[in-house]
Amino acid sequence: SKGVFGANFLPGDRAFRRYLKAHEVSYPQLQGVSNNRWSVFVRENTAFNDRLKLEVNYQQISDDYFLQDFSNNMTVMTESQLLQEGTLTYTGEHWFGRGMLQGYQTVNPINQSPVHDIYQRLPQIQVRGTYQDLPLKANFDVRAQYDLFRWPNHLEPEKLQGPRYHMNPVLWFDLRKPWGYIRPEAQLVENGYDYFVTYIAENST
Repeated sequence: SKGVFGANFLPGDRAFRRYLKAHEVSYPQLQGVSNNRWSVFVRENTAFNDRLKLEVNYQQISDDYFLQDFSNNMTVMTESQLLQEGTLTYTGEHWFGRGMLQGYQTVNPINQSPVHDIYQRLPQIQVRGTYQDLPLKANFDVRAQYDLFRWPNHLEPEKLQGPRYHMNPVLWFDLRKPWGYIRPEAQLVENGYDYFVTYIAENST
């Protein structure tokens, strides 16, 4: 296992508190933002054995202005999507499997153009199987993928979310002769979607 972990914490940032007070009337999204500033990141690679591996790449900051205030790297200062991802992979003799949880923290300072959120994949599961030199010179492949898309901001109305799946088994015969070859093949492609829209109801008193 090998990885890097980092964290920063600045309690009670008075300059940031003054900035919030000066702009919260014009920008209501600044109301209630804490002036405790912090950031964390984790980058981790772990091999449980030759077949099973885990990778983590996670970043999070306390507010939309943290990178502007504390980074001296122009690329980092203008970054608008912070990756939050964990991946578990299995590589076997005939099978490969991959499970992933993926999301992003969207950074939207008021002094920059608005940035749209990105769908979360909670989870994504991929499976691939391969069998060659079966009886009758048959070969078999199968690929499958399942994604569950979630919208990170539950207050955002009318956003599609839900599962999507893909299945593709393939069976073929590799028939070779000195005069040529024939490769009869049969496959099935199946795609499915079950998206739904979340509507936010407004309560009035």
